[in-house]
Amino acid sequence: YSFEPVSITYSKLIKNIKLNNFNNITTENLAVSNENGEIELFVADEKSTGSSSIAMHVNFSGVKEIVKTIRIDDYISQKNINKLDLVKIDVEGCEPMVIEGMLVTMKELKPTILIEVLDERLNTINSSKEQLFQLFEYNNYEAYEIIGETLAKKIRNPKEDPLVIFKHRESKFPNNFVLS
Repeated sequence: YSFEPVSITYSKLIKNIKLNNFNNITTENLAVSNENGEIELFVADEKSTGSSSIAMHVNFSGVKEIVKTIRIDDYISQKNINKLDLVKIDVEGCEPMVIEGMLVTMKELKPTILIEVLDERLNTINSSKEQLFQLFEYNNYEAYEIIGETLAKKIRNPKEDPLVIFKHRESKFPNNFVLS
């Protein structure tokens, strides 16, 4: 399942799926958030399409787009999804909003969650890496940094990292991963 709210980026996603003959991807032209409704996005320029955001940013193209939002908990329920192994979230600092909209999913399905943690981006929605880590901790998740291809190290204190793995305490890493 792939969610992309920005119309031009969504079109590129569809084009890439067709070019690669993938037939196992469900795409949704929606933003994932902590409530169902609509939100305004500041669309990034052509060179930085992945940095569109609900906050003004240096790559802003001058175009704003109103997009529909959905909570993952509601999407999971609507689609009757009963297994979810992995979630990758890259929403330019809005990660806490996405997590707040998937608390039931995290409790029941316990997916491993990959997130880019950047304080500068989190600050745009009045959050921080400490608050993000606390949100996961409160929901029984532990943080790990990727050290190598098959090595992950537990993160003891909140830190910025290009990719943090949050794993439910009751879940296991893939067999080929070594934890330190």
